[in-house]
Amino acid sequence: MPTATDANLEQRIQLLDSWVEKRRQIACLESEASDLLAERLRLDGAEGDEHPHHRDAIHRSMVAEYSAAGRIAQGSIEYAFTDAGFVNASHPHVREAFRRGTITAAHVREIVRAAGIVREAVNNGRADADAVQRYDIGAVTIAERETPARTKVHLKGLAAVLAGSTTNERHSPSAR
Repeated sequence: MPTATDANLEQRIQLLDSWVEKRRQIACLESEASDLLAERLRLDGAEGDEHPHHRDAIHRSMVAEYSAAGRIAQGSIEYAFTDAGFVNASHPHVREAFRRGTITAAHVREIVRAAGIVREAVNNGRADADAVQRYDIGAVTIAERETPARTKVHLKGLAAVLAGSTTNERHSPSAR
């Protein structure tokens, strides 16, 4: 015969499962919002190409508009635009995991930040062109199992290895 404790345990399990699913749905919605920002960035780029002398003003206006409409600090919306642009342009595995809701916007933020040294190494010829793709795959594998803060820690090491950084370079004051 089921006891009150058994029913309570079952209810706790159901609540946890429902909460986890809701968090996944929120991540999916954040991904959709990020896709909208990426599309707006594309429009901003096209307008900037038409009016190159006004590119900065066009960009600042876009950021101010979204900041005001979303009641979000301009710095925060600037980060959101940056993340959306990089994820949509350079990180297809991250974009797909974000769309599935298996990683969050906080994970994406850490992935994009840590990827900077890999992109720089590729651009400077210090790393193979496929280093960003390897980073992308590794980043998703880590982020799907870790919190954003732990993801950040793991990704610093992964990015440094893929970028060919030495231990001394990684621990220098300028690397922090």
